[in-house]
Amino acid sequence: MSVQESNTAVENFIAQYGLTYPFLLDTTGNASRSYNVYTTPTTYFVNPDGVITDILPGVMRQQWIDRNMAVMEG
Repeated sequence: MSVQESNTAVENFIAQYGLTYPFLLDTTGNASRSYNVYTTPTTYFVNPDGVITDILPGVMRQQWIDRNMAVMEG
């Protein structure tokens, strides 16, 4: 999600890094408020049922992914 950035800024960022995943353009900040995003980056771990099981404000580390995968796999 890009928070309160212009379309051009986001398009340039996507092109610069060759990103292929979808981006949410939150030009008004409404989506950020709905999902309680107060800082970027904020990463959400979503289980296969589409339920958000963990939220990480700040920089993501491999340990965070590993812990969430272990919880999900039981």
